[in-house]
Amino acid sequence: MTGRLNVTLNGKGAAQLDIGKFVRFMVPQGRYRVDLLHHDVFSFASSHEIELTTAEAFLEVYPTILSNGAQLVTELPKDFWKTYTPIRKE
Repeated sequence: MTGRLNVTLNGKGAAQLDIGKFVRFMVPQGRYRVDLLHHDVFSFASSHEIELTTAEAFLEVYPTILSNGAQLVTELPKDFWKTYTPIRKE
């Protein structure tokens, strides 16, 4: 079972997300490459090109059966704060 999704932003390690967790990145508008990696029976890697054109945007990332997915969304889901918990640096 997939437990973590490794996130790299423009070639730099950005986060290691447990499923059901989120992290907030504050970055300027522009083009970014987001690389995702998760391990199951095999390792699944994917690369995604995104362009941030607004002051605030949300990128949903998730593992799939044979790869990973990423999509920009315009607003958080209605039940976001009940469903997901933040990563806390200690």
